[in-house]
Amino acid sequence: MEIPLNPNVRFTDRAATIKLAVEHERNPMESAIPFRSNLYYQQVVDLRPQGIDAVLHLNARKTGTHKIQIIEAGHKCAGEIADTVAEITTEHPSFQLISRVDSCADVCDGPSVRWLAQSVRARSAQWQAQLGTVELRDGMNKPMQWSEMGKREVQTMYLGKKPNCFRVYDKTAERFRVWKLEKRRHEQMAARLVADKVIECSQSEENAAWQLRFPNLKAWRRDLDKRLKPSAARMFEFPDFETWLKANCVGPMAKVLEFPKLPSVITRVERQMGAGRVPEQLNTFEKVFSINAVEFNPFTRLDFSQFDAKTEISMEDFSPVEFAAGLQFKYWLETGMSYQQLYSFLSPKRNVKRIVKKFAPFIAAANPPKEKSISSAELYEHYRESLQRQMAA
Repeated sequence: MEIPLNPNVRFTDRAATIKLAVEHERNPMESAIPFRSNLYYQQVVDLRPQGIDAVLHLNARKTGTHKIQIIEAGHKCAGEIADTVAEITTEHPSFQLISRVDSCADVCDGPSVRWLAQSVRARSAQWQAQLGTVELRDGMNKPMQWSEMGKREVQTMYLGKKPNCFRVYDKTAERFRVWKLEKRRHEQMAARLVADKVIECSQSEENAAWQLRFPNLKAWRRDLDKRLKPSAARMFEFPDFETWLKANCVGPMAKVLEFPKLPSVITRVERQMGAGRVPEQLNTFEKVFSINAVEFNPFTRLDFSQFDAKTEISMEDFSPVEFAAGLQFKYWLETGMSYQQLYSFLSPKRNVKRIVKKFAPFIAAANPPKEKSISSAELYEHYRESLQRQMAA
C-alpha cells in the first residue's frame, strides 16, 4: 500500500526530524540516518530501524510530493496501518488518498501456478512473464535457471506490467524463502551472543593467542562466530517452517490456521493497481477497509478458459486441418505456453472467441486431470473472505 503526501503535509516531530536530517545531506554514506535516491525521489528512507514499519519517499523530482510505502500491508489489520501512518503525519489516516493498492486472494489446497497459467488470461494485457526453475541440475547439484529442456515448474506469473498487473505466485515457496532468511539471521545473531559470552569468560592468555593467530580483529571475530554457529543454533533454536508460518499467519494468510496441517499448495493471486489507476472504490484509506472494498471485484478482467469442457475429442467433429490445429494447441499448452500467449497468438485472426470455443476440448485436455481448478466466482469469494478477516482483526 502506498499513500501520497502533499509537499506541505504536516509531519510528526519524529518524522520531521528524519526529513530534516536527510534533506541537508548530499552524500548518503555520510548521513547519520541511512537513505538512498532513485529515479523519482530525492530521498528514500527505510523507517524500520527507527521502529516504524514503512518506507518514506521524500521530495519527488518533478512534483515535490512525498509518499509513504507500508511494508507488508497484507499482514496488518486496518488499525495497525492507521497507527503506522499516524507515526509519520499528523493528518487523520482515514482521509489519506491511496496511490497504490494490492488486492489479493490466497487459495489453499487449490490449483497451482502452472494450472492458472494454462487456464487464465487478462483482458487488454499485452505483456506476460513466467518465472521458475527447471529440474535439471549442474555438477554442484544446484537448480539451473530457465531452459527449454527439462520439466519446468512455474512459480510466478505476471500478466501486464507494474504498477498495473496481475501477479500469481507460489505463496508457500515465497514464505519458505523468507523463513530461511530469518533463520540465517537468527543463527548469526545467536552466534554473536555466544561469542561475546565466550570472550567475556575466557582467559586473557587465550585471547592473546587468538589475537596472534588473527592480527585482523574482524577476521578473528568472523572465524569465532563461524565456529560457534552450530552450537549457538542448538542453544537458541529457531522454529521449524510450519510452526513459524502459522505464527506469522495474519491478514489474508490467517486462513491457513483453519487447516489441521499446512496446506500442500498455497497460491496467491494479486491485482496490483497504481499510477493513477486505483479505482474510485479504493482511492482513500477509509474506502480500502469498508464495504466498498468488499463489494469490489479486482479480478473482473481475468478470463478463464473452458477448462471444465468435455475432454473426449471426436475426429468427426473436426475437419483434418482443425483436428491437427487442436492437437497443436494442446501440445503448446502442455509444453509451457500459457493461455494468455495462446489467446494473443489467435487475436490477430478474426472471431478469436469463436475459435477458442471451438477448440475448448483440446484446451481442456491440456490441463492435468488430477489438478484442482477454481472459477472466477470462487476466486472472488476468497478475496472477500481474506479482506473481511483483515478488517475484523
